[in-house]
Amino acid sequence: MRLAKPLLFVVLSTVLGLFSDAVQAQINKRKDIVESDSAKADSLRPVVFSIPDTIPAKKDTVIIMKPAGDGFLKSKVHYTADDSIRFDVKDKKVYLYGNADITYEEINLKAARVIIDWTTNTVYATGAPDSTGKMQGEPVFTEGAQSFRTKEITYNFETKKGKIKEVITTEGEGHIHGEIVKKMEDDNYFIRKGGYTTCDLDDPHFLIAANKLKVIPNDKVVTGPAYLMIEDVPMPLVLPFGFFPNKKDRTTGMKLPAYGESPSLGFFLKEGGYYFTLGQKADLLLLGDIYSKGSYGAKVISNYKQRYKYSGNLQLSYASVKEGYKEFPNYSVNNNFFVRWKHIQDPKARPNSTFSADVNAGSRNNFKNGTTSNAQNFLTNTFQSNISWSKSWAGTPFNLSASMAHSQNTLNKTVDLTLPQVALLVNRINPFKRKIAVGATRWYEKISVGATLDLKNEIRTADSLFLRTESFNNMVNGAQLSVPIGTQLKLFKFVNVSPTFNSNAKLYFQTLRKYWDNELQEAITDTVQDIRVRGSYSFNTSFSTQIFGMFKFKKGKVQAIRHVMSPTINLNYTPDFSTQQYGYYGDNGSMTSYSIYNLGYGAPPAGRTGSVGFGLGNNLEMKVKTPNDTVSSTKKIPIFEALAIGGSYNFFADSLKLSDFSLSARTTLFKVINVVFSSNLTPYVLDSLYRRIDTYRWEAKQGWLKLTKASLAVGFSLNRQGNLQKQSTKGTEAEQNMVNLYPNQFIDFNIPWQFSTNYNINYDALKKKDNITQALSFDGNINLTPKWKLGFRSGYDFVAKKLTQTSLNIYRDLHCWQATFNWVPFGTIQSYSIDINVKSSILQDLKLSRKRDWYDF
Repeated sequence: MRLAKPLLFVVLSTVLGLFSDAVQAQINKRKDIVESDSAKADSLRPVVFSIPDTIPAKKDTVIIMKPAGDGFLKSKVHYTADDSIRFDVKDKKVYLYGNADITYEEINLKAARVIIDWTTNTVYATGAPDSTGKMQGEPVFTEGAQSFRTKEITYNFETKKGKIKEVITTEGEGHIHGEIVKKMEDDNYFIRKGGYTTCDLDDPHFLIAANKLKVIPNDKVVTGPAYLMIEDVPMPLVLPFGFFPNKKDRTTGMKLPAYGESPSLGFFLKEGGYYFTLGQKADLLLLGDIYSKGSYGAKVISNYKQRYKYSGNLQLSYASVKEGYKEFPNYSVNNNFFVRWKHIQDPKARPNSTFSADVNAGSRNNFKNGTTSNAQNFLTNTFQSNISWSKSWAGTPFNLSASMAHSQNTLNKTVDLTLPQVALLVNRINPFKRKIAVGATRWYEKISVGATLDLKNEIRTADSLFLRTESFNNMVNGAQLSVPIGTQLKLFKFVNVSPTFNSNAKLYFQTLRKYWDNELQEAITDTVQDIRVRGSYSFNTSFSTQIFGMFKFKKGKVQAIRHVMSPTINLNYTPDFSTQQYGYYGDNGSMTSYSIYNLGYGAPPAGRTGSVGFGLGNNLEMKVKTPNDTVSSTKKIPIFEALAIGGSYNFFADSLKLSDFSLSARTTLFKVINVVFSSNLTPYVLDSLYRRIDTYRWEAKQGWLKLTKASLAVGFSLNRQGNLQKQSTKGTEAEQNMVNLYPNQFIDFNIPWQFSTNYNINYDALKKKDNITQALSFDGNINLTPKWKLGFRSGYDFVAKKLTQTSLNIYRDLHCWQATFNWVPFGTIQSYSIDINVKSSILQDLKLSRKRDWYDF
């Protein structure tokens, strides 16, 4: 970084030269010539007259440069001064007073006073005292993106060397302070009695002080012996040297580990490693943990991004946790691993093709005994993964997709893997539609045909056998072709009629056989490799319409109540494919209670169905006056956003022909409180085991309907600024994405307070005991002061009569430092941590930490 360039002085020298030439021209025009030989032999003697050496400052003065030296420098120079600009022709100096501002291309110099000495090729800038004696307008030199603030600056444009007193400059995320600074011709700086800090104050809260520093711009800052100062008080932390990278781009380097002690695992060094930059599109972070009692762990993290194409993140972790001593019976070793991979394709990369991945898989105890657990991972008992690719062809109805799905349950210790699943979809087309339509659309032109061909391979096994040979022996695969044929009709202009014929063909590569084992006294199920094709079909017709009603009020604030009803009727017919006619159940068509095709896509449906389904949806809202609203005189208030009831009747069922009724509702109260209700009501009598019997309640004089299941959820979220769902709009694109993806990991002091709660109650009449469960959860935060923030999260289980997972967080903003306290006071993951650290990432290892994890209690 240069403090100035010779070009700046050439510009100012040219200014002075132009002014001097103009003065001399006026002298030559008004001179008296002495007619003597001696005078002629000597020189011309000018006539002395008064010429002002100070001119008023001109705003936005532009100078076009003349040729300088052997080169031609021609460019616009802007300069201003609030007070005046004085030209000293005799001493060849230019004085600028009052907020002097000189700009040439990327160079800018601002100061209260600037002196240009073109005899010594130097520039000198300084501030000026105000009426109270306080210095104002201290020099600020800027070249490109780099800026200096200083008390005085002297620079020689010929030798390209400068001397600065009491400088403050920014290098990367850090700020460099120095009493005396020398700039060399290679743009490096040598500083005496200075220091490095990430605090942006002129009098910083902390400083890594050193007697000697060397700054290599856009590379690094190197110091001699250094020590830490906090609030100008030296700390007993001394380093033999200091090395601070200040490159604008990412750079390879070491990540220092955190140290501490775990009562159960011993002394440790955690998350230390090395960071690699893999070009401009990817990086790699290798981390390791080691404990004095034998436990260890490793982690690999990589981020990648190709602009306008794709981005992603890959995390691999492994941990070996040893607890106890080999000589004791409680000694245990747990080896855990986990894989996370997320890949997102930019929509602009390939408009007709997409690829995405979201992988979460690993050992079931990874977050129970691992060394890197957190509360969210600990409470998660299901991990799911999905990798998918899809392709569409523009101008055609064809779509092709392929995917891999994984589901892992850590409670029942099972793993479900679908690999691969391929689907070819033909969007609905109208084969009878005329290419050139004349007149109204005919009924047969609305007939549509679609098709879906689906193939999949499934594995369901215990997690201990996953990816072993035994698990592949249980592989189930097959294919299914579905062809729906339907149309859309209008009945009486207001009723929508949608008849559909569905046909399915299923390809099986395995079938089931069951037999009774007399020795074991149980049924044995065997899988036989056998290729068979079976089909099924069904017919469905739906009727739907909407009925609008409005009741108007002549007086009062309520002007009207609007009611929208949406009735639907569905007719469905499905044959009984369990009869001997089809041979789908039992071997060779024999009548048994199981289907040999109950694998893959499942067996064809058993039992004939001829049902009528019915439903009624409702939307109810009222319109009220708003006299204080200047934009609109009325507003709509929802009473019920949705209120629906439904059921069905199967004419061909042997018993229980009428189904249970479902009743659900949803609304929002006062624009804040969300209420969701759902229930199940049965028309049948229940026996002593709470099973339905084929007797209607009104026949047994027990009323009409009995509530068997119900759930109610009420929740609201409040804060001073209203909607909590607003996303961040500040910072870079990457910073916004991080904040929006992980909002709980960032502190927002712009919201003074926030509180949200959810209450859930569930009722199940089919249970003999504990048929009512209810729980309350709540979380929030509040700014105790502009620098203190308190956060909390908890809940209450009314059945267990105890608090649920509870955590308390305290955050203190210390300007360039921050202090955090996280505490889980009780429960399985009881823990706490206290951290005081520098905010800047470049000094992230300058911190004081104390923590105790849940596995240490």
